[in-house]
Amino acid sequence: MALPATSQMLSSGGQLAAADPSPRLWQVLAAPLLCIYSPGKVARTLAAAPRWKFAAVTALGVSFYAASIVLIVAWNETIPPRAGEVPGADAGIRTFAEVWSDWHPGGEWGPAERLFLTLVLGVLIAALFAAWLFLPTVYGGGSPWAAYGRSFRVVIGGIGVLWAASVVVGMTIAWMNRRSLLAAGEPSFDPEPMIVVGVFASAGGLIYWLTRAALGAPMPNVQPELPPRCEGCGYDLTHVPADGRCPECAASAADSLTPGRRPGAAWQRHSEAREWIETTLTLLFKPGAFYRALRMRDPVARARRFSWYHYPAIGCCGAAWIFLMLLSFDSPGWGLGMVFIPALFLFLVPLAGWAVHRVIGAFVNSGWIVGRTLPDARWAQTILAYETAYLWVFCLVSGSLLSSYFLFNNWVSDIHQYLGLPWFIGIPPESMAVLAGNGVACCLWLLRYRNAAQAARWSNF
Repeated sequence: MALPATSQMLSSGGQLAAADPSPRLWQVLAAPLLCIYSPGKVARTLAAAPRWKFAAVTALGVSFYAASIVLIVAWNETIPPRAGEVPGADAGIRTFAEVWSDWHPGGEWGPAERLFLTLVLGVLIAALFAAWLFLPTVYGGGSPWAAYGRSFRVVIGGIGVLWAASVVVGMTIAWMNRRSLLAAGEPSFDPEPMIVVGVFASAGGLIYWLTRAALGAPMPNVQPELPPRCEGCGYDLTHVPADGRCPECAASAADSLTPGRRPGAAWQRHSEAREWIETTLTLLFKPGAFYRALRMRDPVARARRFSWYHYPAIGCCGAAWIFLMLLSFDSPGWGLGMVFIPALFLFLVPLAGWAVHRVIGAFVNSGWIVGRTLPDARWAQTILAYETAYLWVFCLVSGSLLSSYFLFNNWVSDIHQYLGLPWFIGIPPESMAVLAGNGVACCLWLLRYRNAAQAARWSNF
């Protein structure tokens, strides 16, 4: 039986991976800012750069980011708290020199230097962690460390987006503080809710940018050509006739080699809204049957499209849910909170879901890489993408518990107190119930990944 070969140097998107030419130093240094509109180009430029050029853009980029934040904080400090007591637009304004002098009363080491080093270390640690989260997207087989290094370069490429978003949000906060403190009376508009929404929206934009960058610079697929396998036990059926039986488990070879053995998910057959809902429901309620029917050699891009639609969907549902809760139980009337809180949930719920999905997925994928569980790295990407549907379980668990708190207030604390149970490290019982419910959901998710790998690892189609 002829099966699709995977020995070619294919990227995760199915394109032949060409050798990346070494970019010039100015191209590497300028890419995170000048090519910010093209995440894939930034990622490919940094991935092809020699180590010393990448080290240069990392050092300069992170230092420039930290220095920019320090300057914004210093600008904010030019208006002391006492200035709010003095009427007049220019009352109490200090110079940068005065702020710098206040920061260094007894020596050269002060808040500016501490903040700078904290930001540098914080960005580098966050980049190392984010590189692990994006490793499943970049990894194409071969050395995991090489793939992790490429993923780290992808993440560092996002320093330009991070800088732009941080500067806009930081300067907005500083400007609002100046406006508020210098005003003769109370400001007519509280900007804090809008700023909080802006922070979460910026985080969502950064994640989207990094995702596009990771898709634009994957490792070449270096998996060997896959022989036909018995889908029951994994035995090599290369020399077994189509009407024969597996020598290992005695299963019919035709059951494993017949193309109709894996008809594919509804989304693989037709990618429309109806099939998206059908595939989601099958994943949630019949995961075993879903992965036994899933075609593993379909393009990963189709699975990614299925995944991406879940995030705006759960964001809209989260915003609608909190709006109804506020309208029904917690709000005496219409106000800014009725707008900004749902807007916050529109970004907060997908961000939380993405973080949980990525952490669990990176953990599982690391185990698959070490154990060589799946014969093709793209199969891991396919499973991780389709498992986005499981985020609805977390929405159901958290939404049900939080809705019960709106309806019945602190009913968990009442039961906790009635039974005389001890407190758990000071966490309120209501919060503990939400954490425990989501913890159980995470454990069940790990089991789902294990079963999915077992059902898909010997796929011939």
